[in-house]
Amino acid sequence: MGLTAGSAATIVGTLGGGSHALVRPSGRVEVDGARWALDWWVGADDRWHVHGREVAVRQRLVDDAPVVETRMRIPGGDAVQRVYGARPTTGPLGDLLVVEVENASSSPVALALAVGPGEERGRVRTVAVDGTAVWVDRRLALVLGAPPLLVAGPSEAPGPSDPADRADRAWGCLSTVTEGGAAEGTELWVVDRSRRASAAVLVPLAHRASVRVGVPIGRRPRARRSRRGPPPSLP
Repeated sequence: MGLTAGSAATIVGTLGGGSHALVRPSGRVEVDGARWALDWWVGADDRWHVHGREVAVRQRLVDDAPVVETRMRIPGGDAVQRVYGARPTTGPLGDLLVVEVENASSSPVALALAVGPGEERGRVRTVAVDGTAVWVDRRLALVLGAPPLLVAGPSEAPGPSDPADRADRAWGCLSTVTEGGAAEGTELWVVDRSRRASAAVLVPLAHRASVRVGVPIGRRPRARRSRRGPPPSLP
């Protein structure tokens, strides 16, 4: 399913599915019924490009299909995000949103995929990165194709002062990423009692390479309870 891109948000899901997600004009993804969102930032030769602050961001539906494509200009070309629904025929997951980011520029880049509070009534108390799984408030949020190279949690540095960047200030991990504070590893555990937790996973993206992640939009598995440390991966 899908609405015309360019409106306040584009609805994406699966045919006949009861759940869906919204893709904002900037490319930020918000799952129906969840209070968190998925962002994507690109580190190029010149600087980190944060789609919510960039002017050269364009969005369209691909060939009138329910695939939302968001392009962000970076040196040497574009970073391209595509979002569409999928229904796996096997495995423990139900309907998924597939989020793909392609490096359509002439140089390698770094890609940060971040989760944090959504734009409307957003709140996140815990984020756990555990290998190829990212859990938000103990529910599965992202399924990665491979473990990340770097992880980033919140920074104590103040957020941007521009009121237009209000949504970005809620994402404490943004400063960590853009200031080079991400750390090597595949595990991270973030707790924020004020419900503004955020975290990012970083992967390298060569020229013309792409990365895909799955976002459950139907049944979102809950992590088994653990007394300490991040929730375990799916069995």
